[in-house]
Amino acid sequence: METKIKIFVVDDHPIVIKGLKWLLECEDDFMVCGSANDPHQAKISIEQTRPDIIITDISLQNLSGLELTKELHVKYPTLPILIFSMHEEMTYVERALLAGARGYINKSNIDGCIVKAIRKILDGKIFLSEEMNSLLLQKRFTNNHQNTHNPIEVLSDRELEVFRLLGQGFTTKKIAESLFLSESTIGTYKANIKRKLHIKNQVELIHRATSEKNYKQ
Repeated sequence: METKIKIFVVDDHPIVIKGLKWLLECEDDFMVCGSANDPHQAKISIEQTRPDIIITDISLQNLSGLELTKELHVKYPTLPILIFSMHEEMTYVERALLAGARGYINKSNIDGCIVKAIRKILDGKIFLSEEMNSLLLQKRFTNNHQNTHNPIEVLSDRELEVFRLLGQGFTTKKIAESLFLSESTIGTYKANIKRKLHIKNQVELIHRATSEKNYKQ
């Protein structure tokens, strides 16, 4: 009997997990051995199921997918992780790779490349779509020749998550509820963001966060 590739999925939307499970198990040698809606449960279940590869979203409750990737990479350095997310920005792609992920795909293109991504990663390679590869090379070339960079790159992963949610219109209370943190903790992150981006007040912070150019790179 052929040994199947065991895949673990982390996403806070059960319908996404269900759809992904159906898609992956159309492959004869793929098996979704487990899933989790939040990072805490994911860490427990991954230790129990011992998958061959993990697929995780970036936007999760309580702990971002980037931070989860960092923790898992430290604990299981040889366990490959594939990020799948709605974020197309190079800032997220670069952070995912630096965190230890072996690949990054956009959810809008999941049907077309997730199987290819998994097989390539399990073959010891890094997977990015052709478009992402092109954008990454273009960014590196531009930065090397023009000494430019995206200002939000100075933010930590958690600060970037708070900044992104502010840009989506979330209040401090709503962000705290979404990330399972206290409002005072979110206030500290906001203060750090303002300091790092040289923002003077709350109005300017919201304006900056909602500006599309802050996310495109």
